[in-house]
Amino acid sequence: MGILDRFKDQAQNKAEDLVDTVGDQIDEKTGGRFASQVDQAQDKAKEKARDVLGTDAAEQRPAEQSADGQSADGQSPPERTSSARNPEEEPPA
Repeated sequence: MGILDRFKDQAQNKAEDLVDTVGDQIDEKTGGRFASQVDQAQDKAKEKARDVLGTDAAEQRPAEQSADGQSADGQSPPERTSSARNPEEEPPA
């Protein structure tokens, strides 16, 4: 994964966190009366962020897997790597 991919991932995570935070604040202010509409708006905002940032929605959502580790389409899921660093690890040289 190149540096630009890491920046895209960080931007995507930041955008999704922001959308979640705003949605939670709206739910709090409205007493949860519009929770379903807020959830729909959050989903659309996250989808739009993925479109703008050029990240693939399939990469963002883990595929459903059966007990044998196969996804619903019969293929093994791609290996995922975490971009989050363990704070106890030393930075790469």
